[in-house]
Amino acid sequence: MADEARYAAFISYSSKDAPFAKRLHRALEAYGVPSSLGDFRLIANGKRNRIYPVFRDREELAAGHLGDAIENNLRASSALIVVCSPNAALSPWVQKEIEFFASLGRADRVFAIISDAAPLTDDAGADATRSCFPPTFLGDALAGDKLEPLAADARKGKDGFRNAWLKIVAGLIGVSPGQLIDRDKKRRQTRALSAAAFWIILALAGAGAYSQRVTLEPLVASWTKYRPYVDTAAALAPGATFQDCRDGAADCPLMVVVPEGSFLMGSPEDAPDHALNHAVLDAFSIRGFEGRISDESPQREITLQRYAVSAHEITFAEWNACVANGGCDGYRPQRAGWQNLGDSTFIEGWDGANRPVGHISFEDAQRYVAWLSRMTGVTYRLLSEAEWEYAARGSNAAGAPRSRFSWGDEAPVCEPSAPNGAAQSTCPSSHGSWDVGSFPANAFGLYDMHGNAHEFVDDCYAPYDAPRSDVCERIVLRGGSWYSDLPGLTARDSEKRDYRGSVEMGFRVARSL
Repeated sequence: MADEARYAAFISYSSKDAPFAKRLHRALEAYGVPSSLGDFRLIANGKRNRIYPVFRDREELAAGHLGDAIENNLRASSALIVVCSPNAALSPWVQKEIEFFASLGRADRVFAIISDAAPLTDDAGADATRSCFPPTFLGDALAGDKLEPLAADARKGKDGFRNAWLKIVAGLIGVSPGQLIDRDKKRRQTRALSAAAFWIILALAGAGAYSQRVTLEPLVASWTKYRPYVDTAAALAPGATFQDCRDGAADCPLMVVVPEGSFLMGSPEDAPDHALNHAVLDAFSIRGFEGRISDESPQREITLQRYAVSAHEITFAEWNACVANGGCDGYRPQRAGWQNLGDSTFIEGWDGANRPVGHISFEDAQRYVAWLSRMTGVTYRLLSEAEWEYAARGSNAAGAPRSRFSWGDEAPVCEPSAPNGAAQSTCPSSHGSWDVGSFPANAFGLYDMHGNAHEFVDDCYAPYDAPRSDVCERIVLRGGSWYSDLPGLTARDSEKRDYRGSVEMGFRVARSL
């Protein structure tokens, strides 16, 4: 076919998808396939390692049939790329082009890409992906349904435009999508590093550069340690991990993609006693009937979109990277920890690099996410309380059986190899916190959602049905710590927004996708 073809590909699309088709056409023809992957020529006289030329019809088709010109151009094309959308699904011309190309015996050279303008859900909130495909994709017109039409999805929150058209290129030249996407990411990183080096040299050459080093050094770090490695994360499946800095570096947290889903937030009215200390709770009038804590109600169903959460609580190493690169107000948590309340006995190694950072206030945590956002160029934040509870439960189905912990109802034990292992009060108090990830992850791939360090979330402390407010004195803490007993691992807690007095208080971060 390559010997006879005049076009590397033919783009079929609805006239309503013309802007996307034009953008795709331009991206394909401008792309150079890395020579390290081999020598590719999609047509006999085509340019080496180029997807060129690509045919994109600009005229309305004659009523009733494709017309000789279109049929001849389809015959002369090495592949057919179909822009899929609800518009394309209703277009008789798109369907006819697919059917005609398949009738030439080239169904294996048909590729589909969902337009970035196509909706993610329909009016009822259901997944709209299937509605993007013309009927010929969903029937037997393509020789036994050999086509896999979900190969590329340019919608936001899916592959994204760049990764989607790279998947199409991979199909055209017969390599795995990962080969092209990974190499493309590295090429962009190299270009970003080169650009950063140029601007850094230019800045340093300017008058007074030395006196501006406090400003320049974080800028240098941003453009050398972070931005070249930022992952769009758009194409990552739930459970996938990424870092917005060099892989494996302590400069930024390891992030895990959490799936979209629904869950019942809070405790039912007939839940077991959650009280930490009845006398204390009664004194503050927050204990509800039958031993419940009233601020955990009322229950309500929460639906969340996909987002990313740090696999671990932020560690001392990650906090120190913030301080070293001009952030977090230069605050280094005091080097002291207590064995138990009221006892000033030091805990050896409590500030180890892989221990969760302690003596952190809510305002400190906000400084960290603001700094990480500046360094990476993407928005980091604290989790909302709903996001935290959903992540801790480790289930994305509203109707899933409820359990007290992500592993079930069994009480936690201080055993790193046990499914219900957690750093909490049954562990020796002299140990203090543990290295993050010492105990098993939950079903979402997140560690220490119960125990190790209390985690600040971005919500004021109030009953669940209270109006949301960003101005308050006390902030919610969740998850309990290495010092917490069993009820404390699931109960809500709170602290003043500027209080740094406890070695047990830390946080983890989120990133919207």
